Amino acid sequence: MSTALKPIITWWEDYIDANDGQLKQRPVPNNLWDLGVVDADNNPDLTTHTFYIWNNKKPSSTSEYNNVPDMVNCRVTTKDGSFEDYMAGEMKSPLVIEQWVRINNVLSSDSSDSEIYIPIGSTFKNGVLTQKDIQITAMGSTDGTGVSTGTISGQMNDGKFKTESSKNNFAKIKAQVKVPPSADAEKNKFIVRVYYNV
Repeated sequence: MSTALKPIITWWEDYIDANDGQLKQRPVPNNLWDLGVVDADNNPDLTTHTFYIWNNKKPSSTSEYNNVPDMVNCRVTTKDGSFEDYMAGEMKSPLVIEQWVRINNVLSSDSSDSEIYIPIGSTFKNGVLTQKDIQITAMGSTDGTGVSTGTISGQMNDGKFKTESSKNNFAKIKAQVKVPPSADAEKNKFIVRVYYNV
């Protein structure tokens, strides 16, 4: 069985199906997390959204479906989008440098009622603007047969969210935004980006 040269990454999200009111998953529409209007000093729980970062999710067509490399040392951060005076990929906008976005990496074994959200973006370290990120790990990492910490498997799978072995192929994260009281009323565009090694 051949292996592709790089991981095949897709982002999915939780949503409520308007037809039957059930919680389901779908590809993130247009790769866009549209928060709409968020007030300064907001309740971050009202912005919480669940995402799944898949590696090699089985496509609907099974032709030429092969293993791909694992994503290793996976980390998530935010970068600037293109808006106003900011350029995509930089770390200078208030949203990024003040770490408005916070991430919780959900694992299968999590039984705690409290969820810990880690702020991500950028920070000054020894006078240098430096990326601040969070390590993420696949859902199936803690059952004794799963992937190691910081890894999302590239092995072939059935593409189903509830299959235990397929949980090695995706990380589940919850993201939320906390806007500080001092924030100006303005448009913000940002990128939530996953980094990894192979």
